[in-house]
Amino acid sequence: MTIRLNGLGRIGKRVLGHIKGFGDPRILVNDIVQNSDLGDASNVEWVSKEEIYQNADLISLHLPLTNITKNMIRKEHLLSMKKNAIIINTSRGGIINEIDLSNVLKAGHLSGAAVDVFEREPYFGPLTENPKCLLTAHMGSMSIDCRTKMEIEATEEAARYLTGKPLSGIVPEDEYKVQQQGL
Repeated sequence: MTIRLNGLGRIGKRVLGHIKGFGDPRILVNDIVQNSDLGDASNVEWVSKEEIYQNADLISLHLPLTNITKNMIRKEHLLSMKKNAIIINTSRGGIINEIDLSNVLKAGHLSGAAVDVFEREPYFGPLTENPKCLLTAHMGSMSIDCRTKMEIEATEEAARYLTGKPLSGIVPEDEYKVQQQGL
């Protein structure tokens, strides 16, 4: 099996760690910043998005929504994927064009899709009628532990701001520039 990860930041790297539990699949990765610090992941290949679309059996997205990633995956990209490929988007709604995904699935191209982020939520679009598409609510932060940690960190950050102390949760400058420039 060939797995594609698009976006190898904090979350993409964690997903990469989980993939190791499934044997030794070929892993194709693409990101705007090529990170050579991937630990012992010897089966990782940095390739172009086009190579990934054509060769991956499973595509998992881990990207921010920017001017560049908005509708980044459209009909032509979906059709360039293997007919039996599966695409997963748990990052941000709007990265995959939802109408194009629905039409491609309806036409019989792609084995399936799993989506838990949508351009507009709650989602009521045509993907709800396609049995090849698993739709769920974005649950990445829904555990009690995660919610508790998020609330504590937000409160601590607000207290730091209000007391004039340095903030600890600032987006790294290189990520901020990328998001601002839409890169």
